[in-house]
Amino acid sequence: MTTCTYTVTIAWERVLSRSFQSDTLIGWNAPGGCGSACNYTIEYVAPALQCSDISQDEILDDGDGSSGPSNPSAVLQSKYNTTDTPVYNASSQIDVNGWNLTIAWRTYHDSKGGIVEGVSCSLYNTTQQAIVSFINNTATISPSVISYDEPFSSSHQIIDCEASENSATPPTSRLFAGASYIVMMDWLCDQLDGEILFLNVGDKQWSSESKVLTSNLFSMNETAQTFSPNVPNMARALEEILVNATIALISSREDTMMAEASVAQNQLVWVYHWQRLWIVYAVALVCTAACGVAGLACMVKNKEIGDLSFTAIARATRNEDLDCVFGAGADKDEMDDAILQYGLEKKDGLGRFRVFQLAKEQQRT
Repeated sequence: MTTCTYTVTIAWERVLSRSFQSDTLIGWNAPGGCGSACNYTIEYVAPALQCSDISQDEILDDGDGSSGPSNPSAVLQSKYNTTDTPVYNASSQIDVNGWNLTIAWRTYHDSKGGIVEGVSCSLYNTTQQAIVSFINNTATISPSVISYDEPFSSSHQIIDCEASENSATPPTSRLFAGASYIVMMDWLCDQLDGEILFLNVGDKQWSSESKVLTSNLFSMNETAQTFSPNVPNMARALEEILVNATIALISSREDTMMAEASVAQNQLVWVYHWQRLWIVYAVALVCTAACGVAGLACMVKNKEIGDLSFTAIARATRNEDLDCVFGAGADKDEMDDAILQYGLEKKDGLGRFRVFQLAKEQQRT
């Protein structure tokens, strides 16, 4: 009987490890012709986990004794009935019907066990999409699962493998896809599987047989003996691992594909931060308010009542050549009493000109 074995390449392992250990989504550069801004959507088939929470009653814990569940969904017990305290345990199972992963953990602080929680996940064939947006060469990628199709089964992989090995026909695309699914899931289980526990005897304070602490899923302080999850929704965080890993693998590929994009060309695209905008607006509003208060104070202090009609303004500021229109002595008393007057001659060496001047300054000169 022919069997196929698959091993993750060094390049893939490097990309997947970066994705697993980073909180930032690994993307790619803006494509040619993007201009100052563009956005597009791509769809693809890829593996994804579908996870759900496990109730505390379904987890076999050290404190359960004989009252624990007879067929637990997850186990969080010390080995060989020792006094050690397990805080994390994950295991995976694979068969022809599917691929399942279970994780149980205990929030632990100051030698006191807290709430015991767990998550169960299954591997699915899915259709996914990524909404990609570039603004000033800065990428924003939002991947998501459009639909969960059917649970991944290795039975088709075994059949396709035998057909490929026992005939001259080239491997099918389904065989390649299945191989990539198996490699990615093997890699993920290698990161998550294992146990972490605190030791109550000897010099060593803790023991870990899992690589989960290289991610941001959990945090542990071995000196203070604390262990706690870092994410509020563990099921959602586990689902995002493979989704983000797929984006990281896409970014590592050198080949390209065509996609319809919305492009803004030859335009500057400004991205404003609302807090910085309000700093500018606040300064302008404060200055405007100060000017308004100062103007109101001047009006109250001077108590001058003026006529703002065009005729009054023209008469008050007229040149003497217009006396023939208004009359030489028109409003002479009002003009003499005006604070701002026009008509005082100045000399700059080239000729005489008239200017506006305050009446008080005119009297002093």
